[in-house]
Amino acid sequence: CWGNNHVGQLGLGDDFDHRGDEPGEMGDNLPAVDLGTDVTVISVYAGSAYMCALAQRSSGKRFVTCWGSRSFGVLGRGDDKQSTATGDERHEVDFGTDEAGDDLNILSLAVGERHNCVILEAKASGKHLLKCWGDNGESSEHGKLGLGVHYGNSWGDEPGEMGDDLPAIPLGTYKGETLSPVQMALGTSHTCVLGKIPSGEHAIKCWGANKYGELGLGHTDNQGHTKESAPAKLDPVLLGTYKGEDIDPIFVAAGFDHTCALGKIPSGEQVLKCWGRNTYGELGYGDKGDKKSRGGDPSTVPAELDPVVMGTESDPLEPVYVTLGGEFSCAVAKRTGGEVVLKCWGRNSFGKLGLGIESGTLHADLVTKPDPAKIDPVNLDFEGKPTEAQSIDVAHNHVCVISKVAANDFILRCWGHNAKGKLGFGNKEVSYGETPETTPDKIAPVSL
Repeated sequence: CWGNNHVGQLGLGDDFDHRGDEPGEMGDNLPAVDLGTDVTVISVYAGSAYMCALAQRSSGKRFVTCWGSRSFGVLGRGDDKQSTATGDERHEVDFGTDEAGDDLNILSLAVGERHNCVILEAKASGKHLLKCWGDNGESSEHGKLGLGVHYGNSWGDEPGEMGDDLPAIPLGTYKGETLSPVQMALGTSHTCVLGKIPSGEHAIKCWGANKYGELGLGHTDNQGHTKESAPAKLDPVLLGTYKGEDIDPIFVAAGFDHTCALGKIPSGEQVLKCWGRNTYGELGYGDKGDKKSRGGDPSTVPAELDPVVMGTESDPLEPVYVTLGGEFSCAVAKRTGGEVVLKCWGRNSFGKLGLGIESGTLHADLVTKPDPAKIDPVNLDFEGKPTEAQSIDVAHNHVCVISKVAANDFILRCWGHNAKGKLGFGNKEVSYGETPETTPDKIAPVSL
């Protein structure tokens, strides 16, 4: 891990030295994070000044460990103490036991700006459980933990709040069947979960802050902070129909104040729909402004929206993945012939869209009023040869992409804001991606 380390969020056992903003700090000079003996990392996520990893021991037991800022109980320690422990001394988050007294198996982890959620499996019954901890929103009114009551501003920073004392969050039912959590998306102040019913259909539940309609419920009232607005009591977010067929949601993503979901129709085609804040055109509908937000009234709920169009009639694109950052969106899409491309739209601060265009230039139609169909794909060529995006993640103001150069040959490149060296170039340049000379095809891969 590299970048800002003021509270030890890089997991290297210190809390004073940033990594990646000086020469000689990357490559072999960048230590690996020690998660303990005989441990395999499954996934790692960065929050606001902290990180969490899902890992597995050689015995097969999975665990979650978090490090960095202790604010709002995000580390899941049940206290407010700071720790820079490494290796086997790291704290493992306690999620409690199932009805038979066995440890719950951790299936997946998700991290927002200051809150976290896991999907757990009860060994005895096979039932999937959802648990969340950390920041519950301003004065607990946002309710993004979905606890359904005023528990205060946070959960996980006091004794008696983790383990069996951390409540499981039921999603309720859909079409008369119990919704089981299968995938999570955590934004700055809201949470969305994709659930599945036994018959195989999916539905989305969203709760937390709702100022811009990011919950997709047809109003702008916050949800999740009262018994009446607990996730089980909320209506599911439906994606409507496309070409006369029902859209089944298959993936959901959450950003600062907006949400997107991928859906599939029975004939196999996938579509993308987005709702919430649209100040900078981050929804991808070709307009911008707070008054152009969607999801906050019945006429703009996701079921009433058209899909986001990423391609053109002569060059159609089918979305296959979406990820959301601070006031911008990125999606991976496939051309008819199978070629994979990446497009980003919305706010272009620090060049994070990767277009080689400065923020605030006359190219406003491309930067702050985007129509994804009219934006060029991000150029991911390497040494003059095309590469294919394999994995992408975005934060507030920067993007990182793993691209496939050849069989078993991958590179990592990052662009956007470079504060504290988080792009991994070993310098203090402010940004990459704002000029034609610093587009992703022109920058060097991150040296690990």
